[in-house]
Amino acid sequence: MMKFPASDPPMAQAVVVNDDLTQLNVLTGLLRREGLEVRMFQSAEAALAGMDRHRPPALIVTDLYMPGIDGWRFCRLLRSPEYQFCNHVPILVVSATFSGEEASRITEELGANAFLSSPVEGTQFLDQVRVLLAGQSPRSVRRVLIVEDSRALANALQEVFAAHGYLADTALTARAAMEAFSKDVYDIALLDYHLPDAKGDRLLVDFCLGRPDCVCIMMTTDPSPELALSWMRQGAAAYLRKPFDPEYLLEVSARASRERSLLRVEELLESRTRELREAECRYRVLFEQSPYGVVILDPETTQLLEFNEQACRQLGYSRQEFARLRLVDIEAAETAEESLACIRRVMRDGYDDFDTLQRTKQGQIRHVHVAAQMLDVGGHPVYHCIWRDVTERKRVAERLRASETRVRAKLDAILLPEGDIGLLDLSDILDVPAIQELMNDFYKLTNIGVGIIDLRGEVLVATGWQDICLQFHRVHPETFRNCIESDTELSAGVEAGTFRIYRCKNNMWDIVTPITVGNRHVGNLFLGQFLFIWVNHAYAETCRHDPAFSPGKNHFALYPHQENQAIFQRVVDTGEPFFVVAKPFEFPDQPERGVTYWDWSLIPTRDPGGKIAGLVFTLAEVTSRVRAEEALRDSEERYP
Repeated sequence: MMKFPASDPPMAQAVVVNDDLTQLNVLTGLLRREGLEVRMFQSAEAALAGMDRHRPPALIVTDLYMPGIDGWRFCRLLRSPEYQFCNHVPILVVSATFSGEEASRITEELGANAFLSSPVEGTQFLDQVRVLLAGQSPRSVRRVLIVEDSRALANALQEVFAAHGYLADTALTARAAMEAFSKDVYDIALLDYHLPDAKGDRLLVDFCLGRPDCVCIMMTTDPSPELALSWMRQGAAAYLRKPFDPEYLLEVSARASRERSLLRVEELLESRTRELREAECRYRVLFEQSPYGVVILDPETTQLLEFNEQACRQLGYSRQEFARLRLVDIEAAETAEESLACIRRVMRDGYDDFDTLQRTKQGQIRHVHVAAQMLDVGGHPVYHCIWRDVTERKRVAERLRASETRVRAKLDAILLPEGDIGLLDLSDILDVPAIQELMNDFYKLTNIGVGIIDLRGEVLVATGWQDICLQFHRVHPETFRNCIESDTELSAGVEAGTFRIYRCKNNMWDIVTPITVGNRHVGNLFLGQFLFIWVNHAYAETCRHDPAFSPGKNHFALYPHQENQAIFQRVVDTGEPFFVVAKPFEFPDQPERGVTYWDWSLIPTRDPGGKIAGLVFTLAEVTSRVRAEEALRDSEERYP
C-alpha cells in the first residue's frame, strides 16, 4: 500500500479592506511578513462578495471611512445572521480618526475586537494581530434594554437582537426598567410610550441624564408631530410607530448608534482642531516674540523656509526681502561650500553651536552666535537655527581689554616713582560718583546745571542740563561736533582761576572754568541752563514772552513744578509719550492769571541710533472751557 506524505495545513488567511492603495499595500506586507495568506479588497462590497463561506478568514482588517459600504456598515454586516460565517471572526479596525477612549467606544459600537490609529506602527500592529489570532481579545457585546409591556413583543424583539449579536434584556414596567438601568450599562434602550405604571418619556429623560451615551429609541402605536418633537427635544435618537418590521428596528438602532458616534466624532474633531489652533498660536507667539532670530532652512538648498520677525529686523530686511534670500546672501565668514559642510555636520550630529559673521542689508558686519539643530518636520529633516547678535558683547569685551591695558599703565603712573602723570585722565583723578551726588544736591538747591568734561569731550558729571545737552546735542552727529568744539576749542585758553561766558554753536550759553592738576589742564567745569531749544510764536504768546526769550533757558527754572519735572524725566527714561487733558498750572511770574488749565503732550524724538534726542512739548490752553464746564455743573446742582 502506497503512503503519501501528509500535506502541510493551509496557511491562516487574513482579509484586508481599505480604499487607500498605499495603506492596503502596507498592511498586506506586514501580514505576509507574519506568515499569513492575505486577500486584498478596496471596498467592503468586493470583500463580502469575495470571501469564501466555507473557509472564513482568521482575521479581518478594515478601514472605517470608505465609499459605498463604509466600515460601520461592513462590521454590522459581518456580525449579522446573513454573514453568520463571519460572526466570530476577529475584526481589527484601522482608522486615522480616533484614539484613546473614543477608539474603545467605537470598537464596541462596531462589534469589532480591536482598534488601531492610522498610520500604524509595524511592531504594534503585528503584536495586536497575534493577540487576535490567539483569541485573547474577544469582542465586547453591545447591550440592549427592551422596555415593552407586551411580553410576547418584548421576547420577539429580544430574539431578533440576540440573533444579531446583541445581549438583550427586557422590562415590562417602568419600575423594572429603572432597576435594570441602574444595575447594568446599556448601549441602546428601546422604550414603549404606554407602560402600565408610567409614560415612557419619563424613562427617556432619566436615561438621557443618567447616561448620555445610551441611544434611546421611543415606540408607540399613536405618534403625533407634537409627541415626536417633544421626544427629540428630550434626547431621543429616533422613534418608531407600531407595528414595525424587526429588521427595520435593527437598521434604525444601528443608524442611531452610528449617528451618535458621528456626533461624538464631530465634537472630538472640533476639540482637537481647537487644541491644534491653540498649540499653533502658542508656538507662533513663542516663535515671533523670541528676542533672537529664529530661522528654518532647507538643508540641501539653504533656502529660507520659515523665520521670525527678529531675524529680519536684526539684519535690516523686510519679510518680503528676507524670504528671497539664501544663507550665502547673509553669511560673511564662510564660503557657500563651507556653510553647506557646516549644515551637513549638524544634520549628521544633530546639534552644534558656533560664532560666525553675518552681513546686514546695509553692508554692516555683525557678530552672531548660532545654535543649530536638526529637526524632523512631517518626515522631512530641516536645519533649525537660532541667531543671537553678540556684536555689542564683542565690542564690550574689546573695550574691556583696552581698558585693562590703560588701567595697568595708569597704575604704573601713580604707583611707580618714574610714572608719567601725563598718562592720567581726569576720570582717574576724580571720585566721579561722589562728585555727581554732590552736584545733584547743588542743582536741587540752586537749579543751576553743572557739567565736568575732560579734554576729549567725555562728560563725567552732569546735572540739570542733561535732557537737552546729553540726550540731544551729544547724540546727534552734527550737534555733537559742535559740543566737542565748545568743550575743547572755544573753552581753551582760559586761565586757571578765571572763567569765560560764551554761546556755543548749538545756541547754548555756557560758563566755563578750567580744571588743572599740577599745572596741567585736564578738563573743564561748565555752568549753564540749557533746556529750551526753540519755541514757536503761539507758545511765546501763551507764556507772554518774546520767542527769543526761552531758548537757552531751563524750563523748570522758569516754571518750577516738581510733578511736571518728574513727567518730563519719565518720558526721557521710558521713551513713552505722555498726554494729559485739562491739567492745572499756575504761572509763578504771572499770579494774576490764577489757576489755568492745559491740554498738553510730550513726545520724545530719537536720533538715528534710536536713543532719545529731545522732547517736543505741545500745549493748548483750555481754561475757558474748564471754567464753563464748572459753571454748568454749579448751575445744574443749584437748579436740578
